[in-house]
Amino acid sequence: MNNKNFLLVISKFPPEYSGPGVRIPRLYKYFQEKGCNFDLKILCNGVEKTRNETYLYEGWTVRRITAEYLGSLFLALGFMPKRLTHGLVYQYEFIKTFLILCFSKSYKEIDFLHVAGHSGGTAAALLWSNIKKIPVLMELVTEHARHQQKLLFIFKVQPYKNSKIVTLTEKTKQECIRIGVQDNKLWCRPNPIDSEKFKCEPEKRYNLRKELTSFNENQIVIGNVAKIIPQKNQYLILEALQYLPGNFVTLLAGPFIKEGPLLSRDKFYLDKIHDFIRKSSLENRVCLITDFVDAEPYMKLSDIYAMPAYNEGFGTPMIEAIGCGLPVIANKDEYAFQEWIVDGYNGFLCDIYDPRAWAKAIENAAEFSKEQCLDISKNIHKKAGQEVIYKEYKSIIKNLLQSK
Repeated sequence: MNNKNFLLVISKFPPEYSGPGVRIPRLYKYFQEKGCNFDLKILCNGVEKTRNETYLYEGWTVRRITAEYLGSLFLALGFMPKRLTHGLVYQYEFIKTFLILCFSKSYKEIDFLHVAGHSGGTAAALLWSNIKKIPVLMELVTEHARHQQKLLFIFKVQPYKNSKIVTLTEKTKQECIRIGVQDNKLWCRPNPIDSEKFKCEPEKRYNLRKELTSFNENQIVIGNVAKIIPQKNQYLILEALQYLPGNFVTLLAGPFIKEGPLLSRDKFYLDKIHDFIRKSSLENRVCLITDFVDAEPYMKLSDIYAMPAYNEGFGTPMIEAIGCGLPVIANKDEYAFQEWIVDGYNGFLCDIYDPRAWAKAIENAAEFSKEQCLDISKNIHKKAGQEVIYKEYKSIIKNLLQSK
């Protein structure tokens, strides 16, 4: 990896909320800390952030390529369906990114391409890597993502033959095999846990609770840290809360977007949450934080973690919470949750259309012993600890570089 030039192309990137956008730079920081000397450049598109700009993120140079005002103009005019508008923005970003990759001096000496997400920019990067014969590590970050991406509406592009495709669930891996990807081109792995941050530390619980919330040590806190969007389904936690005894409370923390084409959708959802809290007289039992927060302290002040999300690629907070020793209550229909949650051992799987079942599962999870919580934490770190996953990443990247 020494003296190599790496390029990460990703559909969205911080300061816009992005799980892969936080996780992947952490991987390369780890390599640097272990003595690897390389250069990393980052290209991204954006959903909330639609301004073209170049900026620094934790020492990395990031260039955001977007359609800027084009998408907003289409939506404002209102004469085209949203799906067509998004398609035109996608194709515009594809062409723009492809031309930049082909003709900018900054990307002439790239040795390795890392792709995450699905956007016009990531499709352009895949086509460019085929032309330049650059090895690719491609991450499928949602359950329904596949290795082929659309370009120019009707065509598709896939990674250069010298590639490795990362899936987050066995179901996604098998679907890729079904449509023609060789098994040796696939790596199914969990998202890594930061083993220093997300560990079981119950002795910190009540001090963190006192510092960050109004909850006390006699209450049972149901935690959830996620973007405030319909897909994360925080509303179900509130529905379940009304069926629980008064000593059960909930913490909902995560960023609410304040701009972009999805603002009206997400504002409607947040208003729905506020209305339910008020109408159900839950003001004293709910701590709602609509800003980006560090998940670690909010998990550690909780007793139970709830994940009623749908259409999840993996749900990294699930294993981070287990790493902190919290039983997790999750949507039974999501394959990632099915692979990692064992009823009665490290949590429960429930129907997201049955808030009473969620309430019952939460009460059962509250009975987990300290020993059981410590045991589930130790086991998840053995399987998904940062050192374990990063070691495999390094091996894969080295092999792809050597086979170039």
